[in-house]
Order: sequence, then C-alpha cells, then structure tokens
Amino acid sequence: MRISVSCPACESSFRTDDANAGKATRCKSCGERFVIEVPFVSGTSAPDEVAAVESAPAPAMAVVGGLVVGLVGAGAWAALALVGSLEVGYLAWGIGAGIGFVMVKLGARGTGLGVAAAALAILSIFGGKYVAMHMALERAIDDVLTTENYQVAVTDASDFVALGDDPSDEVLVHYMYDHEFTDAESEFEITEDDVELFRALSADSLREFDAAGTTFAVWRDDAEANMRSSLAAAGLGPIDSLREELSPIDIVFALLGIATAFRIVARQTAC
Repeated sequence: MRISVSCPACESSFRTDDANAGKATRCKSCGERFVIEVPFVSGTSAPDEVAAVESAPAPAMAVVGGLVVGLVGAGAWAALALVGSLEVGYLAWGIGAGIGFVMVKLGARGTGLGVAAAALAILSIFGGKYVAMHMALERAIDDVLTTENYQVAVTDASDFVALGDDPSDEVLVHYMYDHEFTDAESEFEITEDDVELFRALSADSLREFDAAGTTFAVWRDDAEANMRSSLAAAGLGPIDSLREELSPIDIVFALLGIATAFRIVARQTAC
C-alpha cells in the first residue's frame, strides 16, 4: 500500500510504499534526512497512545506499592505503641494518605482501586494495633517466665515436700503466707477454706514438680501453655485486648485514614 509522506523540513510531500514506514529516507526536494512515520490506521491505537499505555504502571504494581506503605505504617504504629507506650491517632490518618498517594503515583485510578486502597488502610491500621497487642502480651509472658521465677518454683516445691506427707493446717498457714500462696496481708487472715483449697489445688502438683526434677525449659513450656490458656479463657488475648483498647478517637482517626486512602485514588479518573 502506498502512503503519503511529508518532509519535516520543507513540508514537501511524496508517496512511498508502506513497507518503508519506520525507515530513514532523504527528501527529494531539500535533501533533509528523516524517519518515515508509521501511519495511523483507524480502529487501532496511535503510536503515542501505545507508548502511553505501555509506560503506564499496572494496577498490580499500585496495589503492591500500597501494601508496602501499609506494612511500614503498621510497623511504625506497633513500634510507637510497644516501645514508647504511645499511639498517635494522626499516624492512622497518615497511613491512609500514604497508601493512597503511592498508589496514585503508581497508576491507580478509579473507584475499584480506591476500594483496594481503603482495604489496605484497614489492614495496616488495625493490623499494626493487633501486632502491638500481641507483642505486649508476649513481653508480659517473658517477664514472668524467667529463671528467677523458676528457682522460686523449685524452692516452693522442695520446701513443701519438707513439711512431710500430711502437714497440719497451722503449718500450711505459715507455708502459704511465707511462699505467697495467698493474698492475705497476715497469717491471721488465712481461713480454713483457704487451706483446704490449697490442699486440693496445689499440694499434689508441688510434690509432682519436686519429684520430677523439672528443668527450666520444661517448666517454661508448661507454664506458658497454662498462661495462654488462662488468658484466652479470661478474654485477654490479643484480639480481645484490641476490642477493649479501641477508643472512640482511635475509631475516628482510623475512619479518616480509610476514607482518605479511598478518596485519593477514587477521585483520579482513568486516562
């Protein structure tokens, strides 16, 4: 097929075969060398449009970028809550804005990706708070399960066994007070019911612990399992704590962050 070509220097026109499109040629009138442009065919994309589409970042990259910002934001939120015992509501707002801004820079446009940005903000904001709660719980457990407390447990067991097979109530009252098996502020406040409860719940386990010669590692594993079970039964796990700790101001700033992430992306129109 023959196509029309125009010299960019002198604007002279001539016709050539379309197979020459994209090749260098010389103008017959002025001698200017130039490259013959690829002709635009109706129903196809023009060269500039093709280049724009090819250079536009894929939506997947925008989501990945938003995810990275969300992870960084969640880490910052958790660090502030855990290390500094401080949570800044504005940070939740900033996380949402950061996710939206980065996603737009990477090509995110429209309501659909706006919803994706909002979802990432939700995961980041509440995920960071959950991580903070989880790490605080782990730290609290570690503070209890120390070698010092293991030695206390060993001493408690050996001292109890030394009392004999059937110590009297009076002897147990002294033992319970000295070894802090009671919240009573004096021995006189320890009742017979307290002593019977101690016999039922603690006496056998103390003898078994002493007889087994339990190592620190085994003691720690058993104690940790018991602590986690007790915390879960009492509704003191990370998720339960998250629900308890969420204040109205936390919810307000979280909603602001989520809405901001959505609006920044959704208001951008697709090109």
